[in-house]
Amino acid sequence: MIKYEDSQIVLEFISEYCFKELRKLYNEWMETSEEEIINQNKSMFWKNSLDPDWENFDNFIISQENISFVFNQYQVSSYAFGLHIIDIPFEEFFKLNIETKFLLALKKKLK
Repeated sequence: MIKYEDSQIVLEFISEYCFKELRKLYNEWMETSEEEIINQNKSMFWKNSLDPDWENFDNFIISQENISFVFNQYQVSSYAFGLHIIDIPFEEFFKLNIETKFLLALKKKLK
């Protein structure tokens, strides 16, 4: 998969990317004001639910263009917030300073 020494970089990237996307969804759903958005951090979701821990991101789907992380109901927030799928395009991973040979091979196989 990825080199062991790159795993923390990838994990932190996934954690931050998913937080930003879930925050956008939450703010659209709640019609949050710009003033409130400025002060938001990961504590707006369940405690530790988006921390850089592989267990938080173990439900995923790999497609031709993305790795999609599935957040079930109650995984990051209340039932009302629902189930969410955050798509991270392969291209975003290629921007990281990591060895991408595996990702390139995977993307090629999926086409």
